Amino acid sequence: MKNWLRAGVVVILALVVVVTGPAKQGKLNNRHLFSLVNTYRSEQGLSKMVWWYSLCRYADQRAHEIVTTWGHSGFKDDEVVTEGYVYGRICPECVYAGENLAKDYQSDEAILEAWLASPTHKEILDKPEWDIGCVAVVDDNFVSMEFGKKRIGSFWNLPIHLW
Repeated sequence: MKNWLRAGVVVILALVVVVTGPAKQGKLNNRHLFSLVNTYRSEQGLSKMVWWYSLCRYADQRAHEIVTTWGHSGFKDDEVVTEGYVYGRICPECVYAGENLAKDYQSDEAILEAWLASPTHKEILDKPEWDIGCVAVVDDNFVSMEFGKKRIGSFWNLPIHLW
């Protein structure tokens, strides 16, 4: 019975690899950059953020937008939240949100270094309120990192994916 079970697990794992394929590895990696930001925040005495699905959808949207229209003009925090009340379109669980963008960098470390060297980007990284976030990378070049603060005491406080 144990050998049959072990063989079944191996077959299932093999099917998962075949169906999903190998992970695409470019010069930039959204999870790695998120981890670097969390490590930095932890070293500054700030809380680590949780990887959050609804912010991932928005990060992906923004990363695709900046391919053709570079800049923060597409970021509308009033679409995320307005005057402390959630709009509900993008991040219904957010009280407020922020954004850092990058392009033309060769590594996740270089992106974090550039953000830390820029006072406005560093200010976003250093906000103690952030507790959720996500990073999207498009064409191994365009990066959008979205930050959020969850509402307290709601269903939305349940994490989709703990980092």
